[in-house]
Amino acid sequence: MAKKGETAFKESLLKELKKIPDSFFYKNVAVSCRGIPDIIGCVKGFGIFLEVKTDCGQMDKLQQYTGIQIIKAGGFFRCIRPENYREIIGEIVRIVHGKILQ
Repeated sequence: MAKKGETAFKESLLKELKKIPDSFFYKNVAVSCRGIPDIIGCVKGFGIFLEVKTDCGQMDKLQQYTGIQIIKAGGFFRCIRPENYREIIGEIVRIVHGKILQ
């Protein structure tokens, strides 16, 4: 059985993220923890939090609030989609090279 949109995208994205040097990423599967980003990771000691959505998916208010709190705390939070994932992976790679963006 083929995997549905967001799940398939999330899995392919995770494979690509794991290729980034000096990084650790995992897929959050705690469905009971509403608002927690789908992918959580660390690059050279810097917290990375990604909410994964397909083209039609939207973040709900709790996910938006959580993202704002992560950014306020100094972490890297993005809503990642098929159309922007290359740009966001580029931002994460720049973190590896010491060019932290917010």
